[in-house]
Amino acid sequence: MFKVLALTILSVLLALSFLAGSPKEEIQIETPKTFGTIADDVSTLKNDATLNSQIDTVLSVIATRQGNYIKSSDTYFQGLSTHSVPPTYGTTAVPDKLAVKPHYQSKGWTDFGQDNTALPFAIRINQMVYPDKSKGYQVIFLITLNNNRYSKTIGYGLQADQFTHDWEYAEKVN
Repeated sequence: MFKVLALTILSVLLALSFLAGSPKEEIQIETPKTFGTIADDVSTLKNDATLNSQIDTVLSVIATRQGNYIKSSDTYFQGLSTHSVPPTYGTTAVPDKLAVKPHYQSKGWTDFGQDNTALPFAIRINQMVYPDKSKGYQVIFLITLNNNRYSKTIGYGLQADQFTHDWEYAEKVN
């Protein structure tokens, strides 16, 4: 019993001396740069009055178009991403995916009224059907900044608040 206790104490002392290291050794832990950058990027996007004003303008146009669309089709328009690669922050890009549409829908972005005007973000619209059979939609804006993709989503319908999020990190871009 004494031998086991002595070995246990010796093991603990060795572990503590290893963890403590010699006085000359220092362990330096760096904060990952991407974490700070993501927070900075989100702040930049949230505080960009011009960008967010452009989003407000687009949302107004989409709301009008969706109101007309549901009258004729009994569902809201579903729009796949307008761009194959979302524009980089501070630039604009001409949408290159306006003709692409979901397999179950006969109309694409051009039919919805979107032209090939250069945009500072990609746009995607998701249709929503809630459990009570009411309908809504979600508009998603995508932008690239510092090799990261960010999204801002705005929901419409009964549960819009659950599908509305200000700018947030979406994914790393290679």
